[in-house]
Amino acid sequence: MGSGTVTPCSGLKLALVSACPMGRSNGIGSQFVQLIEGADFRWKHFWWEAWDEMPSDVEASVLLSRRLFSARFSRLWPMEKGRGRLVNLLPDWNLPGAAWRGQQLTKEAEARYFLTEEGTFDVALVAPISEEEAAFTLSVLGALGCPYVFQVWDIMHREGLDAGQMPSFTALLRGAEQVVGLTASIASEVNRVYEGPVELMSFGRQRTEEVQEIEAEDPFRLAVLGFLSYYEDGVDLLARAWERVRAVSQGARLVVIGREDQLRYLPDGIRRDVEFHCFPADEERDRILRSCHAAYLPGPLSATTALGRFSIPCRIADYLHLGLPLVGAVARENATALFLEEIRGRGFFPAVSVDELGDVLVRLSQPKVRSEASKVALAFAHRHLDIETIRPRLLEILAGAAGVAR
Repeated sequence: MGSGTVTPCSGLKLALVSACPMGRSNGIGSQFVQLIEGADFRWKHFWWEAWDEMPSDVEASVLLSRRLFSARFSRLWPMEKGRGRLVNLLPDWNLPGAAWRGQQLTKEAEARYFLTEEGTFDVALVAPISEEEAAFTLSVLGALGCPYVFQVWDIMHREGLDAGQMPSFTALLRGAEQVVGLTASIASEVNRVYEGPVELMSFGRQRTEEVQEIEAEDPFRLAVLGFLSYYEDGVDLLARAWERVRAVSQGARLVVIGREDQLRYLPDGIRRDVEFHCFPADEERDRILRSCHAAYLPGPLSATTALGRFSIPCRIADYLHLGLPLVGAVARENATALFLEEIRGRGFFPAVSVDELGDVLVRLSQPKVRSEASKVALAFAHRHLDIETIRPRLLEILAGAAGVAR
């Protein structure tokens, strides 16, 4: 969306609500950033999970989790707004004047004034993925007092969407002007408790002309971006298969991008081959990824866990748009495997055993195999994960939801 482009939300005021920071440190946050790029509308982001290493990347982001002062006083206290770097150092206590009591915003009148101090919001986009996040989101929406669109990226509940066990999630769905789901399986699950239509919409990123840059003699480099702690089985599988890579490529590297504390989940045997980067800026991240032969999705190995049923990592868009083939320690029925079924065996290579994973990595170290897989990966990204085709439709949905209240 270029500068000067008129969008369906032109002139509106949009609230973005999520548990986590707005930025490259997490999938939903990165999608929010791309949604508002070049915006011709006003917007503000509200979040509550303060992560020490991952503050919000944007100034128009209000951290609600560890607010220790009243709404009026917070306007005189700049640490309480913006990127949230300093408030991350404060303990999450329920002190007098704090923003939360349990999962409810305190002093609703003050909170309502604070959240809408620049005027009322026309519409909100919310993206909770669990019952707990949904409860917090309901409280924020009560303070905002505007219609909203619920974008369902994931359902983090092992038994799926159960109205009895997930009352807040269910209430959010039923109160939404529009519901958007990432996949058909998520839409089907949502329709267990919600009778309205669910529009399917993927994640995405901007196309780039700069893609994978690999010379035939370059040592093999495998990228992994994000959390490792959720996928210890897949990390262990990679460590055991890595000897096969060392045998065919001297100087091979596992390129890890993310939080430094995640390195402790790597077995000792593979750590000596790790090249680590702590959430570099987007341009630097892309440069690093372009130097890699492939990307690794470390799980989940099971399709029946909360992560396996519906979770699909948004970082897939970064990998594929840069031409990186995907290697995944994922079960065939896993949500990620189903999402990538179109390029299975050509640009996406699932492997659930040490031998399978070793074979795939060795094959992708061969220039011709890697080059063909790279082309397939890039074509898939252009067909399905182009933010320039995704963004206009989401803004249209938000504008329609805002019109309902007018």
